[in-house]
Amino acid sequence: MNETKIGGLTLAIGVLVVLITIFFEYKIGWIGTERAVEMVPQFMFESWGMLGSIWAWQAVGYTLLTVAYILLLKHSHGISSLIWAFLIVCGVLLVVSMWLAVGSYYPALEVLEEQPALFETIRGAIRNMYMFGKFGSASLSFIFILETFTEDGVIRKKTGIVMLGFVMGVMLVGALMRMPMNIVGITWFLFPLILGYSYWKNAIQ
Repeated sequence: MNETKIGGLTLAIGVLVVLITIFFEYKIGWIGTERAVEMVPQFMFESWGMLGSIWAWQAVGYTLLTVAYILLLKHSHGISSLIWAFLIVCGVLLVVSMWLAVGSYYPALEVLEEQPALFETIRGAIRNMYMFGKFGSASLSFIFILETFTEDGVIRKKTGIVMLGFVMGVMLVGALMRMPMNIVGITWFLFPLILGYSYWKNAIQ
């Protein structure tokens, strides 16, 4: 099995791991539940047994995605190479931010009343890294488009067009209905999931 196929398989597995962690985030109420900002630290502290484990697995998922980006960069060309390189940077930021969250949030929450600035400082730094990595990772959509519409792309054009229409439609409806974007945005993971599967099945490099 060549590196492109391995990269595709790793990409798909990484996406599945992240999606499973998002499901458990929703199940425990971390996402999809409205709460006052000042209540967030208390929820994190009381739910840390589950939340810490979920984020550890999420870090594993993002690690797999980053490894996939590295493997897929090796046989890419032109604009695709630049996008994969950027995705590697974003992936590293996500991995680092998640492991920092796992290792530092709970100790900071334990002394929140005595040192509130400590938690806010740590949270601010982690949030900045995470948000840059998260939104930067959206550039993978361009890889999906390239692999759909270029002549030698690994995604069947019909499949790619349907998925693009479906994801954009869901996000548009979600925005119009004012649904939480961290819930609606889950549909975006269809892009890397299908992309990974397509590299694994169709890549000939």
